[in-house]
Amino acid sequence: MANTSVRSRLISWMLALVVIVLLLSGLGVAILENRNVINNQEHQLANQSQTIAQDLSSIQRANVFAAIARLSGIAGISIVPFDASGRLLTGMKVGSFTSALPANVTPSFFRASQILSGQTVSGRVGHTLYSGSASTDKVIFQSCPAGYRYLLRLSTCIDIKSSKLSRASIRPPTTNCPSCQGVLIVLTTNFASTTPIVRYLFFTALIAFAIALVLAIEISKRFSKPLLEVAKTTDQIAHGDLNSRVPLQKMTFIELSSLANSINTMAERLAHSKDSERNFLLSISHDLRTPLTSIRGYSDAIIDGVMDNPTNAAMIISSESKRLERLVADLLDLAKLDAQSFSFEFTSSDLLELIKGTLQSFYPIFRDAHLTLNFENHVPDQISIYVDPDRLAQILGNLIENAYKYAISQVDIRLYQEDFQKYLLTIEDDGPGVPPDDLPHIFERLYRSGAAPARNIGSGLGLAIVAQLSHAMDINIAVASPITANKGARFTLSFSKP
Repeated sequence: MANTSVRSRLISWMLALVVIVLLLSGLGVAILENRNVINNQEHQLANQSQTIAQDLSSIQRANVFAAIARLSGIAGISIVPFDASGRLLTGMKVGSFTSALPANVTPSFFRASQILSGQTVSGRVGHTLYSGSASTDKVIFQSCPAGYRYLLRLSTCIDIKSSKLSRASIRPPTTNCPSCQGVLIVLTTNFASTTPIVRYLFFTALIAFAIALVLAIEISKRFSKPLLEVAKTTDQIAHGDLNSRVPLQKMTFIELSSLANSINTMAERLAHSKDSERNFLLSISHDLRTPLTSIRGYSDAIIDGVMDNPTNAAMIISSESKRLERLVADLLDLAKLDAQSFSFEFTSSDLLELIKGTLQSFYPIFRDAHLTLNFENHVPDQISIYVDPDRLAQILGNLIENAYKYAISQVDIRLYQEDFQKYLLTIEDDGPGVPPDDLPHIFERLYRSGAAPARNIGSGLGLAIVAQLSHAMDINIAVASPITANKGARFTLSFSKP
């Protein structure tokens, strides 16, 4: 079974389920029908034994009993006398019968109290049903002298040749069994077999099995075919064909449609990620090539002695080297965050002091670019938060640097308290804003916005690092754009009290 297909297993399981259900239901029906047949026949046999016992005086001859047995479907009739104590007297001559119980039926089946009270007793022995009813009619024990016949209505013997009731023709009947108080009429029959029902259930099961087989094949086909489509598409994606998609119109099950949608979404994201990675590599290559070109050009000029101001060239080389160092550091930070090997040292820190310390390093840069950097504090002087202070300073620096790149005249930073448990820090610029198509992807590590920055600074990976560090320190970050007159962008950091 380890190498069997899903379709084969589905067919096997469905057929096994059908067989089990058919067997259980058929067995239950057969048992119930068999019990019903037995009960009906037992009840019918009891009624027949009661009827014969009540009319015993009119059917004393053996041929009459045989005819009744044949017409009633009775296997046998036994007549057994009983005495005053209710004890059965077997082996005696009773009319035309010799008293004996049927095979497998013993006197213990009939209690004396039941016999004397005239109750009907019925039951089953093996495949034989029996029923016994007592009769206290003594006619069957009485006989008339030769030449006389018994007159049932008057319980007398009269001359066969004479039809007159004269003293000469009347004789008292004699009793064959003086100790007998009555007789027990025991009827037996073989109960009907349920073989026709079992045969009917068998053919019904065959038909149901055939229908189940057809349905199982069809359902498994509808189930396995989409899975094969999914397997084929995922294999193509694994081999680099990111344009492959699972055809949704062939999916007939909600779960399979959901799986197909997930795979198609994964393929789309992989394709988008691959395109972003390609664009990112092209951009990073350009960012690396530009400072390297400057460094090499000025270095060669100094070596060749054609540089009039070597000091100025050295300063440019130093600046470009720092730019390369920053770019490499950002790439390493992203790699560490992705590998979850970035180290954090959480301590209780003063948020206001961290903001002021970060702003100090940006005031000269803004002044040289003729930009205004404003800070507004609307909270008490002491705000304690539990963060890694160096990483938070890195977040603030990257956000301020991003605002500096796009600002036209100023950048506004505000700190205020939203409620008792939360502080908000906003960083706004008056630049062109973030295009609507770029807004959902602003924090993706390989995404480059279509908006052209006013100033080239940093590595272009700052916002991706901000998103990763904020998530690691449980700081919520959001972006909104535009904020005024179709321009500007606002980044909001949300801090919770420890």
